[in-house]
Amino acid sequence: MKNVNGPSLFVICTLSLLSWIPSGFAAQKSAASSNANGGTAPRPKADTTRCIIDVDYIYWLAKDNGNEYAAKGCAFVEPGSTPTATPVKDGRVYAPEHHMQSGFKVGLDTFCGEDRWDVAIEYTYFHGDASGSAHSGNTNSGLVATYNYAPQFSSLASATFNGGSDSYLGKATSDWDLYLNVIDVDLGRRLMVSPKVWIRPFFGLKGTWQHQRLDVDYITYSVNDGSFYGKTNVTDRQKFWGLGLRMGANSNWQFAKHWSLFANGAIDLLWGRTQADGEAHDTNGPLLLHDVKISDQDYSYHSITPVIEFFAGLSFDWAFNCSLKKLSIKAGWEEQVWFFQNRHTSMISDISLIMQGLTTRAEFSF
Repeated sequence: MKNVNGPSLFVICTLSLLSWIPSGFAAQKSAASSNANGGTAPRPKADTTRCIIDVDYIYWLAKDNGNEYAAKGCAFVEPGSTPTATPVKDGRVYAPEHHMQSGFKVGLDTFCGEDRWDVAIEYTYFHGDASGSAHSGNTNSGLVATYNYAPQFSSLASATFNGGSDSYLGKATSDWDLYLNVIDVDLGRRLMVSPKVWIRPFFGLKGTWQHQRLDVDYITYSVNDGSFYGKTNVTDRQKFWGLGLRMGANSNWQFAKHWSLFANGAIDLLWGRTQADGEAHDTNGPLLLHDVKISDQDYSYHSITPVIEFFAGLSFDWAFNCSLKKLSIKAGWEEQVWFFQNRHTSMISDISLIMQGLTTRAEFSF
């Protein structure tokens, strides 16, 4: 029997769910027709919507905690012990600065049966990035590389201590990228709490495939004349796929003729696989060594990833064509927390991926 990978398993489960739903609702519709011919008449439907198409523009900030790459404020030699051992200055820890980026969602929601159950499917794509740099000209209280491997005679090893060393770490840069793909499929039903308030509990499946990359460069300079001494480059890549169950609820309160407030939330548990690999290369000017590989590791494991999602905001709704069609424009703030997603800094670290920002949605019902 062939092994089934994550994306294939997600497709199989989704098709099974979609194939089961119409058969169940067909039996329900048959029973309703039987009642109409000889028994109790079916209750009238308050909502005749059969399909909803939505397109979202997302403007989010993605942050992978734990990617600190350099620090200041650490003495390499005890101040006062040598003529060049200057006093320690106030320092800080440097992490990549995360940027707001654009993405999108597309979705389809189909209503079936007399009880108005609906099946919704949505695809999300987002590319997040972050970058940063740190500089120093102080040879005793300068930069410290916090994300590195430095064997003997490498450019970073020669810059670790000022006493007897001939170089110092003068610049550090970091770049991080995230490529996120998510598919959500759920089955739910709107329940009218009051004439102006409804809530839609749902359950379903979530599938995802993601790719992250982190590049860190450390550049060292000569203590004697400040010229270029060497460079260490660290590259880490991480791939993740996951598939699991999700459940949550959508809610809506119409407080004016065309205006509503909404709040949606979900909890997901994904069984998935993480593949992480990293390597480092070193260039040492005095030794005439260029781009020499000094480390190479890879790591793979399976685990459960919890995800928390929340989206709330304001909606403008306009019904037309005798209320048979409706256009909705929604805008709100969305937050997602993906636990245990950062395996860059350590193979045993479990640090979360956080995404938040503005989500706007155009929704057409008919």
